[in-house]
Amino acid sequence: MTTTAADGPDRLALLARMQEVIAEQVPVVPLFYQPKITLLAKHVHDVPQSSTLRFGKVFVSST
Repeated sequence: MTTTAADGPDRLALLARMQEVIAEQVPVVPLFYQPKITLLAKHVHDVPQSSTLRFGKVFVSST
């Protein structure tokens, strides 16, 4: 289907509809991936492996 509009409200409506169709049909492609790297000393324990670090249960042993 081809639709044309010279200018004005019809053109803006077509542009808005075109943006909706593109947003619905275009797959999401990530532009980058940021790996999460966690380094711990041997005497640090119970560090959660999640995207949000919460240190409520983290402890350090004497060995």
